[in-house]
Amino acid sequence: MGYLANGTRVSSLTVSGEDYTSALVSWVVSDESAYNNGCIRTNGTLILGSYPGGPLIEDYDRNNFKRGTLVTLDMTDPGGAQFRHPRGYLYVISTSYSVEDEALEVELGCRLTLMSLTEDIENLVPLVPVSLDVAQTTFSNCSAAFASAGQYVYQDNTGALQVGTFFDGDTYSSVADGEWVSILGVTALGVEPLAGSETIPDQINLSYQVPTGVIDEDNKDQIDTTTTESYYFLKYPATIFVRAPLTGGGGGGGSLPLPPPPGTPPDPNTPRPQSPSNPNLNDLDGVSAGSPAGSGNTSGCGNYPSAPLGNPYGSYRF
Repeated sequence: MGYLANGTRVSSLTVSGEDYTSALVSWVVSDESAYNNGCIRTNGTLILGSYPGGPLIEDYDRNNFKRGTLVTLDMTDPGGAQFRHPRGYLYVISTSYSVEDEALEVELGCRLTLMSLTEDIENLVPLVPVSLDVAQTTFSNCSAAFASAGQYVYQDNTGALQVGTFFDGDTYSSVADGEWVSILGVTALGVEPLAGSETIPDQINLSYQVPTGVIDEDNKDQIDTTTTESYYFLKYPATIFVRAPLTGGGGGGGSLPLPPPPGTPPDPNTPRPQSPSNPNLNDLDGVSAGSPAGSGNTSGCGNYPSAPLGNPYGSYRF
């Protein structure tokens, strides 16, 4: 986000205590996004131009603009009061001089930027909210530790490191008042959404690899892997099956009884099938069944076949 400073002007620009206000061409600095960053670094560029009688900006031996040199910027408000720019306390990172334009471009950064370059984090480690192993105490791990605890650290306009908490004062029922209000077109040049404020996806695809098997002796670097994808939906579609009872004919309806398992002997209360061609056979009773015919086998009718498949009531003999 850029800012419009209406009626505000630069009152002082110093580099290592030397005044370069008259050589100032532009000053552009910005903060890193706090999204997934515990250490919010400030970076920018300063461009100085040369003119007859002005301060000397050519620094081929990099003595006046060497890395770590302090750069301060003070402002004057419309009421005439002087104040330090919110990010007006930075350090030189590198320089580049253009002979054609006779301009010096100075890359600026805060203390956190210097720490990320040099890994000199002696003053940062005591502020980390999570204790780190000595072997893993690096700038990136310190930044991740702040983010994991919901905190952040930045450098103010006096050079001190300040620690804060994300959404401090917010609850599920209320939101804390903002520290400041910026209006697009009045105090803000432009706005854009945060990197993390994207729409919720319809599905999330995850994949992972699981080693399978054992490394062969002749292929020491070969590992067999299996890849699987999992799908997660915000809406959970499902097919619901409903069991409906069978209805019989005859107008009255009703449920049909389930047939008994195959091989179940006939129910004596069930009427026997009638033979329309020979009524005398309808009253026969007591017919015995034996095993299939063979040596030492006795049966009233010789071979007695088993019940045919699919007939839940078995077979009848007349």
